Amino acid sequence: MFSLRDEIPTYYQMGPSTLKIPNSVFKHNRKRICDRLSGIGAATGGVILLQGGAQLQQYDTDRDLEFQQESYFMWMFGVMEADFFGAVAVDTCTSYLFMPRLPASYAVWMGALKTPDYFKTRYGVDEVYYSDEISEILAKLRPSSLLTMHGVNSD
Repeated sequence: MFSLRDEIPTYYQMGPSTLKIPNSVFKHNRKRICDRLSGIGAATGGVILLQGGAQLQQYDTDRDLEFQQESYFMWMFGVMEADFFGAVAVDTCTSYLFMPRLPASYAVWMGALKTPDYFKTRYGVDEVYYSDEISEILAKLRPSSLLTMHGVNSD
């Protein structure tokens, strides 16, 4: 099991000798979008809900295709792992990540499974839950509206 005493990076970096982007940049991005939405009165009591990139397999094999995070999700959260969701309460700019709940057997191939506390520290968000808890958490937040992205990605 991973211990929080182990060093957890609190920045985004593509590899050794590359620029380290601190989590404060992503927090600032979330604040910018909240301020913009609040400034136009578009989302009083609303929650932004975004889906990150999904890990895909090659055809019917167990070979993963190279993963690249959705750009808008990276801009808002800095998350490098696949299959995450993220939410931001517009009025308070409180940030939430929803991570996949992996079976214990994944540890055989993937090493120690990371906990919600790990990802909370890693990405500097306010709360982290499992993705199967999205409905429950949104019900507690009682947003006036859910702000989502819909349609074909035009990039």
